[in-house]
Amino acid sequence: MTLGDDLDAALPELRRQAESMMRDSCTIATIVKGAWDEITLTHSVDVETVHYSGPCKLKGVNAVIGTVDAASQILVAQEAIVSLPVGSSTTVDRGMVLTITECRHDPALVGAKVTIGGPTPLNTYSTARRFRIEEVA
Repeated sequence: MTLGDDLDAALPELRRQAESMMRDSCTIATIVKGAWDEITLTHSVDVETVHYSGPCKLKGVNAVIGTVDAASQILVAQEAIVSLPVGSSTTVDRGMVLTITECRHDPALVGAKVTIGGPTPLNTYSTARRFRIEEVA
């Protein structure tokens, strides 16, 4: 038996262990802004398509990755990583919106929305799918 065979055999259990650490829940969706109505001067209802709903784990990476100048306000951009189960998150992609729906250890995070910035480097023996997420605060 080779090391590769050992890793192949162990990977399902390692993924179960990684998923056991995903104590929060989230939804990840694409959101299409509703059409502009010239009569009411409002947007119609946004269309949200959910691509993932289930467990997740959040981990802060950088407290400050840079500043953003928006409408004469200096905002701080923060970066973090979200971990998702490998098998059930295959349609998640850059630009989607993640909403925290349950957070066991910090209820104040429920309802927080962040943007999926892209996957972390590829990994053959990954125990979770990891994505960079960004929140502007």
